[in-house]
Amino acid sequence: MNCPSCGRELSSENKFCPSCGAAAPLPPKKLKSHMTLAVLTTVILGNWIFGIPAIVFARECELAAENGQRAVAARFSRRALTFSLVGGALCAALWAFMGLMTFLGKGGF
Repeated sequence: MNCPSCGRELSSENKFCPSCGAAAPLPPKKLKSHMTLAVLTTVILGNWIFGIPAIVFARECELAAENGQRAVAARFSRRALTFSLVGGALCAALWAFMGLMTFLGKGGF
């Protein structure tokens, strides 16, 4: 990591440049690919329609991050999270509906 003001190399412990006193840049945040959530949506909840695309988006996020394409990786990360959450919410709604129908004596589906 280099100082944004004078260009001197800084160690990771430096908060300020010892040469010019400028604030050291913050290291970029690590992007989450959401692969674990995508796999849980697919395997545990059984939602293949949303789970498989979520896994694909999560893997594309990892590949883009490895290649230094941060903006592309962030876009795939958001897509993986969206597909995982929507898939999980739909499964929860379906399970709640089936439980209600069973409770009311309709037998579910």
